[in-house]
This record gives sequence, C-alpha cells and structure tokens, in this order.
Amino acid sequence: MQGLGQCCDMGDAMIGNAMLQFPHVQWHAIRNASDPQIPNPDGNMQQALQESTLIYSKYGVFTTAASVIATWAVVQASFPS
Repeated sequence: MQGLGQCCDMGDAMIGNAMLQFPHVQWHAIRNASDPQIPNPDGNMQQALQESTLIYSKYGVFTTAASVIATWAVVQASFPS
C-alpha cells in the first residue's frame, strides 16, 4: 500500500514490527473498529477528521466494549483449561 494513499495507524503497526524480534512470543492484535478507514479522494484532511470524529463519538463506546470482549476471548483461548 506504500505510496497509494495516506493513513494513520495510531502506532499499532509498530507493535507488530517490534514483535518480529521475538518469534517465540505468541501475540495478537485486536483493532478497535471505531476508527474506520475514511475515503478521502480530495485530500481534505479536515473533512476526514470531522467524519471520523463523528463516527468515533457515536460508536466508540460500543466498539471498545466489543474489543474488550474479543481480547478476553483471545486470552482465554490462549490458556486452555
């Protein structure tokens, strides 16, 4: 995707990159869906920011709760009883 657009991954990709140093460590990434990809064909960053802010304000609490549940499920599955 490099060179094909602009994005903000909020640092999540750096964790995956850093974990490449530790191939013996099992890790997972669960992304909160409240930060969607916003189409921005005109390059209007202010408009994209406004749209993403509205989405996060409306759905952030619900998607965060879903992310917590998903995280707990992954943790539980990683340690079978």
